[in-house]
Amino acid sequence: MTVLSPMLMPWTALVDYRLPAIGAVATATALHRRLVSLAAIDRAPGLWSQDGGSSLLRAALFAVRGDHASLPLDRRIVAIGIHVRAHRWLADVHDGAHLVEGGSEMGLFAADEVDLACPECGHLVAMGGEEGASVEEALSVWTEGSEMAPLVCPACGGWTPLPHWRSAGHGFACGELAVTLWGAHLRELIDPAPDTPARLLRTALGDAQGRFAAVFGRG
Repeated sequence: MTVLSPMLMPWTALVDYRLPAIGAVATATALHRRLVSLAAIDRAPGLWSQDGGSSLLRAALFAVRGDHASLPLDRRIVAIGIHVRAHRWLADVHDGAHLVEGGSEMGLFAADEVDLACPECGHLVAMGGEEGASVEEALSVWTEGSEMAPLVCPACGGWTPLPHWRSAGHGFACGELAVTLWGAHLRELIDPAPDTPARLLRTALGDAQGRFAAVFGRG
């Protein structure tokens, strides 16, 4: 079993912000099985070490099988995480892992400091700034289980669900399902004309249409 320490490790997340909660578990389960069949991940959730102890990663942390991986993964990628909001992975003897309700997964993926851009007018709302109270309220509603968590733009008054808000530097997204690639910021995934490996990678991770929101962070 591979023990990883993701402290300050760069990561790239692909967030499906359109998927409703009712379909997230089935979609994540199918993705897990497909990646296992491609020999891209191990069957069971990996463990990571922090402060000398081991614990299940907040979603599922899977070790990539280096030279045996069938996917065009960047050599800097050391693990893949599959996240479903309000669920956690448990190892089992049949499928390797399955999702159960509970856990601390909130479906939020963000860099340390980001400005959110209104989908309607492009106005930037800074987290922690003078207009940040509305962002904090929307985040609170989202973490309580809402699928909408509307955020009102202080500039145009637009009433838009939080999952549709973005940051200019690809520093924020939220959704019911996401895939995290630990080890690097894969900027090629946001290229308007991605090369074949990037396109294949998105497709293998369930994003055949290239619609998932990309987030780059460290943690």
